Amino acid sequence: MSGTPLTLEERYLIHAGFVAGLSPAEIAKQLRRHRSVIYDERHRGLTRAGNYCPHRAQLHRDAAVARSAANSRRKPAAEWRKVERQFKRGWSPEQISGRRKLRQDRHTISIPAIYAAVERYCWQAWLHTSRLRQHLKRPARRPWNGDAQSIHLRAKDVQSRTQKGHWEADTAVGKKKDVQRILMMNERQSLYMELVLQRHPDATKTSQSMKRRLGKNGIAFRSVTTDRGSEFTATGRAFKGKAFVCDPHAPNQRGTNENQIGMMRVDLPKGVSMDNLTPAKVKKLQDKYNHRPRKSLGFLTPYEVAFNRRPRVGTRT
Repeated sequence: MSGTPLTLEERYLIHAGFVAGLSPAEIAKQLRRHRSVIYDERHRGLTRAGNYCPHRAQLHRDAAVARSAANSRRKPAAEWRKVERQFKRGWSPEQISGRRKLRQDRHTISIPAIYAAVERYCWQAWLHTSRLRQHLKRPARRPWNGDAQSIHLRAKDVQSRTQKGHWEADTAVGKKKDVQRILMMNERQSLYMELVLQRHPDATKTSQSMKRRLGKNGIAFRSVTTDRGSEFTATGRAFKGKAFVCDPHAPNQRGTNENQIGMMRVDLPKGVSMDNLTPAKVKKLQDKYNHRPRKSLGFLTPYEVAFNRRPRVGTRT
């Protein structure tokens, strides 16, 4: 049996079989096709008189081909070069397609067409997937004596993401013995990211870095939420009344930040040293993610939402 499309010659044979009074199963056996193919074909080529017409079925097939993702390879070569560049910047097929629709580009490209191009042009190396983090079921390795307020005292409207200025923060390490690590801060509404390269960080240096960066980036600051890491024990003093801390073993209370760190692991895998990073490289990485369209923002970029355009409120909870 074959999975290839029916040819016009086969459609003539199907028509002859129906004229001879054969059943779809008998026609399928003669053509070495599955009987469901013949049933579907009869439905496609049915005339108003209730008879099968091979020419009508062929026209239906031609129209389907014109609409299919396979026809996308007829897009100009320049458009596929743009798609390739976006792949190399880490965009997903969904982000590429959604961004084109948002901008009302002349040449829109469907998600299936982009996946077909991945196979056709061998772009698999640029097609990244994120791994879901497993829930941590282990006791705390050290006590936490910070002075930030409990997340349960944070204003309830922070959860709705209707107001800019509420941040989540955490640090990302490569190897445990590394001297350097990255402090990541994410604004909840826009997903805008601030990255700071730290060297030998302690609680005081971390809080100072956070206050300096969040105070001059152009986004009004209202609160910051961290986990119970020792590097965040001084946030309560640095951000009086505006620093909050999650419950133990509850990374989901900082879901935005956890998701963004997982996304960044494509470029900075866990277990790979960060000691060779420079501030320039970290700034380049920050710009890469802040100018990448996000589905949760209606395929706007975090930068656009943070500084230029309003997001679709209610798309995230």
